[in-house]
Amino acid sequence: MKDNYEYYNMFDITELEKARKKKERQEKAKLRKQKVKETVSKGLTTLIVVGVPTVAAVTPAIVAITGAVKSVNRRAIVKTEKESKENYCYDRSLGHYWELERKLSNSDWLEINKRRDCGEKLADILADMKVLKK
Repeated sequence: MKDNYEYYNMFDITELEKARKKKERQEKAKLRKQKVKETVSKGLTTLIVVGVPTVAAVTPAIVAITGAVKSVNRRAIVKTEKESKENYCYDRSLGHYWELERKLSNSDWLEINKRRDCGEKLADILADMKVLKK
């Protein structure tokens, strides 16, 4: 006579255990996925409610800072160009720029014109005036 007990071999038990664990993992994954969806939807709502006004307030400040930086850079470039124009003298006969110690005054230019009219070279005039950079 047979008992009412069913007999399982070891292979069947391990397969059932694997199937049970797999189902548990799938359930946990579904729960995690659902939690992530809820968190993201709540976070986006918060971001939209809090973030949009913040961005709207910060954007003009960023634009102002960028404009100030551009202005400072532009001024520096203009200053450098002006200094280079004032501190160099071009000699057409040689096709050469002479680097000067200082900006030439109007009286310096008058003297240069008089002496050039007399036939002196620009290099000699600038050296005599001691304005050439060493």
